[in-house]
Amino acid sequence: LKGHIHTAIDINPAKPKSKHVGIYPMAKGIVCSVHLGENQRTVVIRHKLKNGKTIFTSYKHLKEVYVSNGQQIDQNTKIARLFTPAESKKYGGDYHHLHLEIRKSFDDYGCASWLTMNKKQLNLRFYNPLSFIKENI
Repeated sequence: LKGHIHTAIDINPAKPKSKHVGIYPMAKGIVCSVHLGENQRTVVIRHKLKNGKTIFTSYKHLKEVYVSNGQQIDQNTKIARLFTPAESKKYGGDYHHLHLEIRKSFDDYGCASWLTMNKKQLNLRFYNPLSFIKENI
């Protein structure tokens, strides 16, 4: 939505080693949501941190998804692949990158990315991915 805050980091492989770039989860967990909208395919994984907290990682802009709801996964599970630049052009956008969110909760059916309009809402729903990775991974 116009005016929403970008809720993630975008990872765009500069020189992929193969035409199809595979996506793997940050840590073991359980797939809790698979959204298969044509150019917005998304996988959300629930993780339990060492301190007992639950977080959710959200992987967006996926061309193909290889997992399903309820599936237990780990870092070696290929969950999806990205669009190629040629496949991305079909939708008139830059979809050949990974939009990675680290969420504090997942009770909005994936809408928080579009409904986050200010810094307060951002901090309520999301962790800063770069800070979170440095501190926890």
